[in-house]
Amino acid sequence: MNKILHIFLSFVFLQSCNDNEVVSKKEIDKSILDPKSSINANFDGKIFSIPSPFQMSILLNETVENYSPEILHDPIKVEKYSTNFSRALNLGVYSADLGYTCVNNQNNTSLMYLSAIESLTSKIGLEFVFDKNFMIRFDRNKSNLDSSLVILTEAFRKADDYLKSEKRKGTSALILIGSWVETLYFATQINLKERNEKVIHHIGEQKQTVSTIIDLLKEYEYDGDTKKLQVDFTELKFYFDQVIVNYEYLTPVVDKLKKQTTLRHKLNIDISDKVLTEIAEKTEGIREQILHLSI
Repeated sequence: MNKILHIFLSFVFLQSCNDNEVVSKKEIDKSILDPKSSINANFDGKIFSIPSPFQMSILLNETVENYSPEILHDPIKVEKYSTNFSRALNLGVYSADLGYTCVNNQNNTSLMYLSAIESLTSKIGLEFVFDKNFMIRFDRNKSNLDSSLVILTEAFRKADDYLKSEKRKGTSALILIGSWVETLYFATQINLKERNEKVIHHIGEQKQTVSTIIDLLKEYEYDGDTKKLQVDFTELKFYFDQVIVNYEYLTPVVDKLKKQTTLRHKLNIDISDKVLTEIAEKTEGIREQILHLSI
């Protein structure tokens, strides 16, 4: 039995009656549970918007009926990552996998990914994030999906804040990139199995994110390790450049009582089957490169 399961079992036996509280509805930031919301990451005054891995899993869960465990990375391989570069990228990958298993109520599998994440965070100086308090809170709330996602999101925000305060923004960027690649892989593979217009729309929405990631890789070159990724993402951008994105402006919503007008628009995505296939193949190639770092 691995370390994290020992910790969980210990907490179950040690909890007192007043430990049964759960995250209240007031604590839940609606953006965490909104599949259309993104992470607005601030790097040296520059804002980079990248979709959250948990939100992507929510979208897929709402859109696709079947759970697909074959698209996940193997958590057993976690010990093979021997550099901070490979650990940071695969921490992002495993974070996305954890989100996908949580959203699909795969509690036992979620524990395996928590164990993998705990292993990686302990090796890159983030062991305080998944500490005793985190484990107790997660155990109390594990049967409540909304609360579980809130606790996980808070933990990763805590890690992100710490990395930036310690001038380790390159590590923070790599974690974000790893999670984005994994969730795009989810979407492209699930769509290859069974075409889904909502999933295709989401894939097309990632057009700007690819440029964002290239900018991040250039900004934080991580001792030259990102050079190959920069080339791969530039090739991926070539395919995304063929995606046509148009904004259709809709009638504004006027709230007379609040004297407030809300502007609205609809995003129209035009993406051919050929481009979809090319994006799926290139995404899989980038993911394979990340998974096999230091292995």
